[in-house]
Amino acid sequence: MNTWRVKLFCIDEDGSRHLTRKGVFHADTEADARECATDAWWDPRLTTAGCTPDFEVQMMPDDEE
Repeated sequence: MNTWRVKLFCIDEDGSRHLTRKGVFHADTEADARECATDAWWDPRLTTAGCTPDFEVQMMPDDEE
């Protein structure tokens, strides 16, 4: 299992990008870390309001946990 630093952004209808949440997830792959962040943080009301999720994901070295 790897440690991933994830930032979740909301891109609104006019294309503006807003940081929603950031944190650390333990997952096997980057895709799994994105899915964990979506499940934990994404509010479906944002989708209804026309926003889409966007991510910055970075694997952390083992010694930074």
